[in-house]
Amino acid sequence: MTNAEKVYAVVARQVARLAVDTPQTRADLAKLRRAVGKDLADSPEVWEIVMSDTTVDCEVQGEITKEGKAIHTALTLYGVYRQGNSAGSQRGLSFGRALAALAAQGELSYNSIRKRYNSLITSKDITRLAYFARSFIRALSKAGIKLDFAQFAKDLYNYQFSTGNKAVRIRWSSEFYSNSIPRESGGVSEEGGSDDER
Repeated sequence: MTNAEKVYAVVARQVARLAVDTPQTRADLAKLRRAVGKDLADSPEVWEIVMSDTTVDCEVQGEITKEGKAIHTALTLYGVYRQGNSAGSQRGLSFGRALAALAAQGELSYNSIRKRYNSLITSKDITRLAYFARSFIRALSKAGIKLDFAQFAKDLYNYQFSTGNKAVRIRWSSEFYSNSIPRESGGVSEEGGSDDER
């Protein structure tokens, strides 16, 4: 099993546990929400949640590993997703397809989503990517669009490597653009810009 597959499995198990509504899981989700945007090393309140699975090393010699960063980021964003949303998101869409579904719903304009997506996809590191992803996660939750957080964690892990970063960006972009470009008004107007830019 690769490290990326281990990250996937850890997050899948935690999401399954957190999807069951109990006083403990509600408390854990609140802790995860408070830790969003923070470094794992600075978030001792979530160490038990993020680091309890011994199949993945989240820390080596006092440094947070890429696995730890991916698990922490995915689970804290899952906490954001679950805020005000009782439905767990165990098996959902990949990130690119989820954003395409969000664009298709029409609550946010395609151009607004595209601009934010372009900022997200050009992020140089996982911290910046998570910053931009947070608003999308909230919008997905509000729209009732399920996201596969285990796959998202695996993607976040791979995003931290130069070859993985490129592969994740290409896959997300292919899924997003091939499923979300407005079909009915995508022509070029007489003023020279596309209909969507007017």
